[in-house]
Amino acid sequence: MPAPYFGAYENLGMSPNQCWERFGRLGPYGYSYPRSRGGFGLEKLPDDEPVLASMIKEVDYTAINWDKVQKRCLDKNRARFGLDKKAAKPEGRLSRLFAQSGNQDATKPLARNVMILRAWTGIEWTPMRIINTRALITELSLKSGGQFDVHILMHIVDDSIDISDDATAQRMVRENVPEEFWDMTTPWSVPDMAAYYPGFRDDMTRENDSQKPIYSVYRIPHFALQWFAQRHPEYEYFWNWELDLRYTGHYYEFFHAAATWADKQPRKYLWERNERFWIPGLHGRWQDFVDLVEKETVASGESSPWGPLFNEGLVSTATHPPTTIERDNYEWGVGEAADLITFSPLFDPAKNAWSLRYDITGYNDQIPPRRTSIVTVGRFSRRLLQAMHEEVSRNKHTMFPEMFPGSIALHHGLKAVYIPHPIYFDRRWPLDRLDSVFNHAETPELSVYYWPHTKGTSEHNFFTSSYYYSTEFGPQLWHRWMGQEDDGLGGPELEKDTGRMCLRSVLIHPVKYDFTTDKAIGAT
Repeated sequence: MPAPYFGAYENLGMSPNQCWERFGRLGPYGYSYPRSRGGFGLEKLPDDEPVLASMIKEVDYTAINWDKVQKRCLDKNRARFGLDKKAAKPEGRLSRLFAQSGNQDATKPLARNVMILRAWTGIEWTPMRIINTRALITELSLKSGGQFDVHILMHIVDDSIDISDDATAQRMVRENVPEEFWDMTTPWSVPDMAAYYPGFRDDMTRENDSQKPIYSVYRIPHFALQWFAQRHPEYEYFWNWELDLRYTGHYYEFFHAAATWADKQPRKYLWERNERFWIPGLHGRWQDFVDLVEKETVASGESSPWGPLFNEGLVSTATHPPTTIERDNYEWGVGEAADLITFSPLFDPAKNAWSLRYDITGYNDQIPPRRTSIVTVGRFSRRLLQAMHEEVSRNKHTMFPEMFPGSIALHHGLKAVYIPHPIYFDRRWPLDRLDSVFNHAETPELSVYYWPHTKGTSEHNFFTSSYYYSTEFGPQLWHRWMGQEDDGLGGPELEKDTGRMCLRSVLIHPVKYDFTTDKAIGAT
């Protein structure tokens, strides 16, 4: 397998020489054994691989209540999170878990995380979506000893349904979510968000390129995330996740690596590093990239964000630098938890002709500084969500959901970090050309983020990558890894000659559908 063009494993502290095939990765969650034994029977284990079969423990998931499982796990690990006032210092295996979680002081309580899966009424819970959700719960919540919870935040698509009635809300969950996930699901609706955050009008938006009303799920999904955070003070970090994301590796390794790496990043020229793709084959080591970004930033003559930039009285959530940027030796921010973690660069939409860059509501005639990260997934700190909540509720400010979190972090001087995770392409690129196209567009209209309603966009360059909001290569790679033919490539016949594909850990988005058949799903 080639090296990824963007990002690297070693830099994030992830295993660079480990690969995964589908039976070993998905088998424990019901992929390969039949429904009669509690699985899905999507594919039969090869008869000539008894060792693989012996490694997959068949678990009957049909009677599991995952909410109760997660609560039992947390209850057994309460001391790790300071939930018992007289808890003794953990010893043995528990102490090792502290170290594995990035907390070298075993007496200091760990912060709790919640992984929020975004769902909606009417979504098809395919076997693969269920398998993927089981993997998230097992590998994040149970593996971490309660450091994570996994929760489903479900949008009620029909605005006429009043879910303020508990019986109706409960019925909607039971009609739209598999039983094993019922008790870990919270429904929400746009009318509820309009009532919780009132006072917005469509004429308060500078430009509405989407032509959708301000109170629509397309433009205010972050309202639901903010609302959820207000209802759940037990969590310090909120991971916003989509059901069309796939990951071929182990979830805990990925999220632990992302959080640990983000915490280590200094703030000096962080916003400039955030807006670029790191191409190791061209830029060299990460430190070489850091030095290059500083050189390019200084040469540009533009000032670098340093502390709060645009804060209308909400000083409680702002952070201020201890010294000037010139005197700072890449020290401020090191060891500070990131308020925002993204998996796509945080770019300045004013320089990239992104079509939704003026979807700014409530700022009157002002055009505040902004940052955007495509695909609304990542980690939000409680501090950031509180700032977003107050900006929305008190100042009547909001923006397009992919622009609002990064912009509020910028305004309040909060720490935001783009994670340079490995991204692959389906073709060879001259490295200098790759850098020119993705990092140094000559004009805003040549930016890869330019999204016009006519032909001629540079955004198509993302279609050949493994991660973006509209890749073509990403789902093809997933399907072929699953042993399925896609666009004339891959499939059972090819695997007779090549064997199963074994992929390094890679984050893939989006996978909108799965190749499954009624025969496979109903296998006994």
